[in-house]
Order: sequence, then C-alpha cells, then structure tokens
Amino acid sequence: MSKILVTKKFYTYNINEHPCSYNHGMVTIHANGDVGFCPTLSRIFGNINTLPFEKIVHNLYSSEFMKLTIGDIKGCLKCKYLRICGGGCRADALYINNDIHVEDSFACAGMKVLEQLLDLFPRKLKNEFHKYVKSE
Repeated sequence: MSKILVTKKFYTYNINEHPCSYNHGMVTIHANGDVGFCPTLSRIFGNINTLPFEKIVHNLYSSEFMKLTIGDIKGCLKCKYLRICGGGCRADALYINNDIHVEDSFACAGMKVLEQLLDLFPRKLKNEFHKYVKSE
C-alpha cells in the first residue's frame, strides 16, 4: 500500500473574495455554444454562435454573480469552517435552497464529516486543517 504525502495546504478563503475564486479565469462552453462560469451552474452569459467571446466574458465579469463575495453568503460568516469551505458551491446552494446567496448544505455536511474522519489522516493534514478552522 502506498503512502499518501500531503504537500499542499488547504485552499483558503477570505470574506471579501468570490466563493468560486479558484475558478476565475475559466469558462464552460456547452455543446450548443452557451457559455457559463462552470459546468454545474445553470447561468449562461452568452452563446459563441451569436456573440463575440469578448462580449460574453464582459457579460460574465460584469454580472451580479461575479460581484458576490463570501461575506454576502447568509449563514456562513460565523461558521468555523469558513476559511476552508468558502460557503461551498454556488450551484449546489442554488439547486438545494433555490438561492445562490445561502450556504451550500452539502459543503456544511462535508466539513463536519471531514473533521470526524481526521483521525484517519496523517498528522500533517490534521494540523493543517486545524490551522484554518475557528475554535468554537
């Protein structure tokens, strides 16, 4: 059995950045030409068959969606996992709660499960996790 090496830190967030900041600079182009931010989120910002790509990128980066910050997500500001969760997936929040401005319930549950499973992981990973989790 191979040994897992943990060499990278957790991706961390602050409340002034977009919850999907790890994905900035990328877009999803669907088979029909629709362009969205990511494959999971149903928001479309244009179609490459009818608009210049530059206009679509402008539509995306000037949209209300891109102005969203983690600080705008209801229910997350006091959460101890905020720095490593960032509010979770905006598409999941939309599909689960019909609101892009609330926490992603799947991410909330996942963080709690991860913390319970930490004893199974290398000490370095446990220590790294606890550096970014607020104590209650």
